[in-house]
Amino acid sequence: MTIFESIVLSGGVISGLIAVAVFLSKNLIVTRLQAAVRNEFAEKLAGVQSELRQTETELSDLRGGVLSAMTSRQIAMNSRRIQAVDEL
Repeated sequence: MTIFESIVLSGGVISGLIAVAVFLSKNLIVTRLQAAVRNEFAEKLAGVQSELRQTETELSDLRGGVLSAMTSRQIAMNSRRIQAVDEL
């Protein structure tokens, strides 16, 4: 084997190793980016879900207050109607 052949052969081996290293590092980078994005979105989703539960609780409390006020108002109106009928 001549020096030229050994240089070409070693260049081919080095090229192959570089190609494998690039491929593996690309896959590693893609995998890590996917995991990072997945984690970030999971955290944001958990925050949004927490806010939604809090809002649902607030709405439920408001509905309960409104229904209570409407019931009280209706009871008062019925009481006044009965009183008005009794006065007639």
